[in-house]
Amino acid sequence: MILLCTLFLFALIAHGLYGTGEPLHNIYHGTIINQDNIVNLVPSAPPEITQAVQQWLVNNKDFVDSALGYEKLIGPKHPFRQNTMALLQKKGIKNLSRSSYVFSIPELEDYIVKMTWQGHRIENLNTLSAYLQHPDNPFDPSHYAYGTTLTEASYVLFAEKLQANDFDNVQNQARELTSCHHAPKTYQTISRIAHYLLFLQAVEQYQLVHVTVPAMYLVHIPGRPNDVSDRNYVVIEQRLENLRTITSPDELDQAQRDEIEIIIKTVGLFNIVRGNIFLTADEKIVFIDLEQPNNSNPLAFFHKAEDRFHNNVRAGLASFEKKNFSKGSLAQRVHTLLNLQINL
Repeated sequence: MILLCTLFLFALIAHGLYGTGEPLHNIYHGTIINQDNIVNLVPSAPPEITQAVQQWLVNNKDFVDSALGYEKLIGPKHPFRQNTMALLQKKGIKNLSRSSYVFSIPELEDYIVKMTWQGHRIENLNTLSAYLQHPDNPFDPSHYAYGTTLTEASYVLFAEKLQANDFDNVQNQARELTSCHHAPKTYQTISRIAHYLLFLQAVEQYQLVHVTVPAMYLVHIPGRPNDVSDRNYVVIEQRLENLRTITSPDELDQAQRDEIEIIIKTVGLFNIVRGNIFLTADEKIVFIDLEQPNNSNPLAFFHKAEDRFHNNVRAGLASFEKKNFSKGSLAQRVHTLLNLQINL
């Protein structure tokens, strides 16, 4: 019986989800990647790295609480980031990103800490809200616009339709949970690790020699729940020096471009533009941004929706075209347009 069940499971994986025949794009070494097992799939950070990062997070709890605290979901998003950035600047630490918290800590200058800012998490929740309200067409333009904020009614919908274990909980001073102190889990930062696993697998499977990626780890935030989410873990990424900017795909030879295409198609990366890939000293193409689109549905983590995966691939291929490569904003608009008909 065990043998039959095992054979049946492998048959399902080979055939694809729900009998569609589509190959699954979320399998790493035979295991489907999800929020429950990703910590066990990714290599553990060396103890000295984990210790240094966690100690910094504990010592700088004011910044951590501001960066990962509850997003009110209604009203302006940018004050969250401005207040958090001010805390980081007071500590003499420079943020390396325009749209996330990406920085090095003095105790670990060879690595970068990556945390998703509130605005990106809110974009995830917008998509989730749209899905819950219109499961047949969550991107119905009559109620959804990229970059909007949630209404109070949308938040009530979360509370009604999501189970308790779908929430990241934060207690208030009275140790009570209220609608102002918890929010659905998101996996925006966590998606970097999921794509990282697929990237490593593609390099091995296709014997790629022209592409590479920095080493990445997941590190738990002390004092937070152990459940994987953007507010409970940070991504630690190896910091690479002496990288050369790629200004046009024409700078790369055909073998290099072919391998980039393989990575886009197998990993599902959507935004391959100037500033997201570089050349190393030994002429390898390094991918430094493996994050999923901001309007990804948390319930679809990771690559559960085939339509979404293929749209991301199309957007990735389009962004790598010469006419789009140096225009990140254009690539983002292409991506947004491609995703108007996604069903999850």
